[in-house]
Amino acid sequence: MVDDYPLVVTEEHDARRGLADQLRVIHAALASAAADIWQVPSFELTIVLSGDLSASIEDREAGFTPERLGGGTVGGKTIPVHRDYSVVEMFVGAPAGDGFDQLEWIHTVLHEYGHVVLGRLRAAAGTRPPYPTRDQTLPEMAAILAYEAADEYRCELLSDSLMKGLQQTGVFRSSASLTLELLVQERYSSTLTDLLASVVHPGWPDLVNSYLEGNIDIVTMLNQLVTETGHVLKVLGYADALERAAGRSHTLDHSLEHPGASLYLAPAWGPIVELLENANSIPALSEFADVDTRLQALGQGIVDMWETLGITGYLTAGNSLAVDVESPLR
Repeated sequence: MVDDYPLVVTEEHDARRGLADQLRVIHAALASAAADIWQVPSFELTIVLSGDLSASIEDREAGFTPERLGGGTVGGKTIPVHRDYSVVEMFVGAPAGDGFDQLEWIHTVLHEYGHVVLGRLRAAAGTRPPYPTRDQTLPEMAAILAYEAADEYRCELLSDSLMKGLQQTGVFRSSASLTLELLVQERYSSTLTDLLASVVHPGWPDLVNSYLEGNIDIVTMLNQLVTETGHVLKVLGYADALERAAGRSHTLDHSLEHPGASLYLAPAWGPIVELLENANSIPALSEFADVDTRLQALGQGIVDMWETLGITGYLTAGNSLAVDVESPLR
């Protein structure tokens, strides 16, 4: 079983020693689920433990920045060597100093494993969008943003469920029963509150108005809006996974008095999280295509949100994206 998912562990940039054995235990547990539950086709995985995560990723992906919208930095990243995820590299920060947090590190490893599994399933199911050979349409961009945010939600729930099982095997020790809520506490909801009050509203309508007033060009405006939309939706994925794991209501339910939630995010994200709640956290290959097709179609809600912000688009006869901009609803 593990032979179908060969693992190589490497260390670089003075990574912390003594973590490889834990990774092998985690990998064995994930390989069993990959084969028996999720029907994941075989893949080759290299886990790179790095004492300087940014440097390790920049070696493979020029221009990488570890900072994320709303604060915080990346603790891990999964990069497919082959587009079908048959060969994958997972990068995980493992600093050698006293600031190393083993529980946070395990959470990151489990979360990134989710991306490996979901990427391989999406490729095998045939629902990963092809490499673009022309400008993407707004619905095509939105479909990708929808499944990327959904994957963050799924990976958080995977980590929550597996941390409990690994704790029982003795991979790590904690005086309390380890849960996602215990680990991240108010981190996600606090970040989302900050983003709602700044980036989303008044940030997004102000951004569109900045273009209409001639202060920025249309490419800069659209690229910033699309990029920020993706980041905010991912934070929603993190936050709602925590709420589900803790048995609470959706994160945005507590913020509907804010126009950034009621006018923009709730109509776009609500149908996505509803689908996620009514499907397996990680669908098996036999059902993945159906779930993923429906998920990507819900990207239309993101397109509708952009239209509320005054943004519509279409492909020209030359397959270039043309964008029309009107005053945003705010």
